[in-house]
Amino acid sequence: MRIVYFCMLLITTLFACQDQEISDIEISNSVELGKSEVYLNGERYENFTEFFHDTINDQLLFAFRKGDESLLNSLSFSFLPVSEGEYIVHNTFELYLGAQSYFGQTVNSEFDGWVYKLINAENGFFEISKLDQENMIIEGDFKVEFEVESKNGFGDTGLPDKVKFQGVFHENYIKV
Repeated sequence: MRIVYFCMLLITTLFACQDQEISDIEISNSVELGKSEVYLNGERYENFTEFFHDTINDQLLFAFRKGDESLLNSLSFSFLPVSEGEYIVHNTFELYLGAQSYFGQTVNSEFDGWVYKLINAENGFFEISKLDQENMIIEGDFKVEFEVESKNGFGDTGLPDKVKFQGVFHENYIKV
């Protein structure tokens, strides 16, 4: 009887330790100007935004950042055309393929902290639903997932090994 109990406990433990899929959450389709919302694994992720129109390469760049000089988390999307549309997420350095997606950390303003790699790209997206170039206002939403690729020798930085970001944005952008 003890052997059966031990085997059942072992099987239960093995199933519990397998990678768990992070569920999507329901978020609003739009928010007020300057009130963008970002969620990390279903929890509100307070951050500050920086949106740019790179006029030299004619691309849009989006950064959602949290932290300070000691530990800064950065979620970014780049290489996007200056137009409305739904775009794939990817990790290649190719203009207009979609949203080149990155998530990682900077420690003490100069060292790489945890670095994440894009996963499940086929389930992710980045949508620009409204682009007002005259008033430089942009709206949209996104979903993207990452997994730790390297911890660069740092211990716990307060983030899980797997992260799923979902967000809705409505912000001003600047031309650079």
